Amino acid sequence: MGALLDELAAHGVRVEPSGDGNVRAHGPLTDNLRTAIRTHKPAILAELAANDAGTASPGQRQELRELIAIILARDTEAERTETLAVACADPDAALTSFRALAADLRDRWRAP
Repeated sequence: MGALLDELAAHGVRVEPSGDGNVRAHGPLTDNLRTAIRTHKPAILAELAANDAGTASPGQRQELRELIAIILARDTEAERTETLAVACADPDAALTSFRALAADLRDRWRAP
């Protein structure tokens, strides 16, 4: 699971898509958790989609998260999560591409 879903789970809250573009939450919700869910709803929905539709193993999903964090460092969390959802549909191709992109970026950062 992603960081957002892990944090909610740590508080005993489980979320699921409601089918109308919203999130349905189950468990002990505080005002802070409600606010976090509303604020991060696009990222939560994308992470739920990645978990449901993806064929990526947990190890592949973790590596994809790490590579996406490097490649999309200046993008929003929602954009990174959406990219993860797409990448999980074909993890082998995504890993090949993202590894090459990340290596290229690392080389550029090291260049004088």
